[in-house]
Amino acid sequence: MLTLARLLALAIALHGFLLPSLPAHANELSVLAGVTRGFGAEDEFFAWQAEYRYNFLRNFAASLSWINEGGPQDHRRDGITAQAWGRAPLLGNRVSIGFGAIIYCYTLDS
Repeated sequence: MLTLARLLALAIALHGFLLPSLPAHANELSVLAGVTRGFGAEDEFFAWQAEYRYNFLRNFAASLSWINEGGPQDHRRDGITAQAWGRAPLLGNRVSIGFGAIIYCYTLDS
């Protein structure tokens, strides 16, 4: 049976395949979602992340994210991240390798 969390995760996943590609500038906005399933019947939790990445230079970017990790009501973790990215383009800019550092500040609802 499809729950609301599964339907939302499926809709977000199919969103990228069903809509045509639009021209974009170098900055990025991403929304990620998923479901974690535990051992019990009620152990199904929805998690999501929204991220904005700004490219300062060709090989340097920074991003801010909000992460909701899901989890049971008495043990839920949400937080904000700040990330710095370095990138090295390869194969004539068709592929790039990235590396980064992150600061993650979260609150734990318990």
